[in-house]
Amino acid sequence: MESPDNIVVTPWGDLWFAEDEAVVGGDTRNRIMSVTPNGEVYPFASCRLNDSEFAGPTFSPDGQTFFVNFQNPGITFAVWGPFRLRNSRRQRQMAFAAPPESMMPEVSGELAKAAMRYGMSPLEAAAYDRLGVSLA
Repeated sequence: MESPDNIVVTPWGDLWFAEDEAVVGGDTRNRIMSVTPNGEVYPFASCRLNDSEFAGPTFSPDGQTFFVNFQNPGITFAVWGPFRLRNSRRQRQMAFAAPPESMMPEVSGELAKAAMRYGMSPLEAAAYDRLGVSLA
């Protein structure tokens, strides 16, 4: 990955992100790249954009249309599938993927209990705690 930003979880559970100015075979390209929950990487779109970049990738609520912008001159593109069928399990798996063990926040017993009480993962509870939201 080179300069990734602007991410979205697809309706079928892959992670798509805009990649600015990736060097591909000696050529500078802007790309929409994809990562599966298994860690497989594949490109979705690639092009040269002079003084611009992809931004704001997102899907329509029904999952049938992919929207992406060119920052300059401010154009939004709509891409219609066919896309894979919606997969809620894979969406949740990717949306709530835990960081590597070495980067996991420490979760106290009290915070873990609060997470269970509110039906959230310890990682979600740690994020709320870090933002100063009391779960007590």
